[in-house]
Amino acid sequence: EHDLDFGIAPVNRPHIEAINGPFLLSLDRGYQMARERPRLYDAVSRIDADSIREGIAGEANRLLNAAEDRGHIDVGDGYARPVAARTAVQLFGIAGPTEGDLKRVCRAMFQHAFLNFGDDTAVARRGLEAAGELRRWILDEIARRRASGAAGDDVLGHLMTTRSSDGALLDDDTVRRNLAGLLVGAIDTTSVAVVSIVSVLAADRRLLARVKADLGNPERMVVWCYEALRQRPQTALIIRRAVRP
Repeated sequence: EHDLDFGIAPVNRPHIEAINGPFLLSLDRGYQMARERPRLYDAVSRIDADSIREGIAGEANRLLNAAEDRGHIDVGDGYARPVAARTAVQLFGIAGPTEGDLKRVCRAMFQHAFLNFGDDTAVARRGLEAAGELRRWILDEIARRRASGAAGDDVLGHLMTTRSSDGALLDDDTVRRNLAGLLVGAIDTTSVAVVSIVSVLAADRRLLARVKADLGNPERMVVWCYEALRQRPQTALIIRRAVRP
């Protein structure tokens, strides 16, 4: 409600635009935000959410079943991050050479974009190198799809077929910028949220017992997840800069 008073651009723009170019999370209200946000929201809104949910459930169950004999699971790298990475491939349409490469590149870019408050040069270098890799993957995939004539039913495909208000298709770099901006945060923010939820529940047996009673009720489980994240937020502090007195 006060985005004209408290800006995100002074906080996020230097790092995000160094590795990606302009994206919604580096922009304050203005022409570019007004032009690009509706196109991005439209592309995401056309995704088959039921198919994505089925994919998430399938991967989650497969990893849990495989861990059952062992009696333990690494909630972060053995569960949350693989599910998030595989969902990101299905959702956004960019896989990278390997799943490990995709996770590495996204983490390096995310760390520099949002967590490198001290401008650590090693973190910045990793982020910039990773950004070059992701740029190549996305532009190569755009070129492949344009040559085949099949844009695809994912966020990349929808951005490629989205038109601006004057009827023009988005250019390849605008497609790349917006896709990369979404993709970079998708894996690590989701997996941190999952780990936070599990940590809260595992530390409170009384709370865990109440949650178990609602396991068959997805709507109640969403509420329990928010309650756990209230206690241990995925992002504990949102930073803004006052842009006028």
